[in-house]
Amino acid sequence: MPISTQEQAERYARDLFQRSLALKARMLEGAYMAQLASMGQVIANALAAGNKLLLCGNGGSAADAQHLAAELLVRLRSHINRPGLPAMSLAMDASAMTACGNDYSYAAYYGRMVQALGVAGDVLLGITTSGRSPNVLHALEQGRKQGLITMGLLGGDGGPALALCDHALVVPDKETGRVQEMHITAGHVLMELTEEFLLTQGYIEAEG
Repeated sequence: MPISTQEQAERYARDLFQRSLALKARMLEGAYMAQLASMGQVIANALAAGNKLLLCGNGGSAADAQHLAAELLVRLRSHINRPGLPAMSLAMDASAMTACGNDYSYAAYYGRMVQALGVAGDVLLGITTSGRSPNVLHALEQGRKQGLITMGLLGGDGGPALALCDHALVVPDKETGRVQEMHITAGHVLMELTEEFLLTQGYIEAEG
């Protein structure tokens, strides 16, 4: 839609908000919340058993992976102080990423990180709006080989990533921006569910 006036710009912005809200409302129906609840319990169980959460994605999804890892590593809710939890974004090391891209391929990077750092019982959360990102697919494939629990925050029809995930939340939309908005909302909910399960079940305690 061409934008040449303030009124048109406001209408355009309002439409984007309305589409985002409509998608959120749609995700309150069906099995989406049950999927998130199950994923939160699985992550909590893994962390309680001494395992860790690994996250990966590309572009905005890489930023989401770092963001969500930080929520567990540091603090999620300002009124709850608790020990840091073992969560790691695989998108943080520029030297390793560029070395792999130069010597092997960019698509191989996340799979190589999982091979080196992942152990059976860890959880690997791949974030991809299309479900078709080659490096995330390689990571999920490698995770399965090594006995990791594979999860996805996906979009559209889930793409090939869906078949590689033990647990997945698939946002029912193909527009990248709207899917990313749902991913960060769902990601925050997932991290808070994980934290709440761990606190409620006595695996961690809030500090004074």
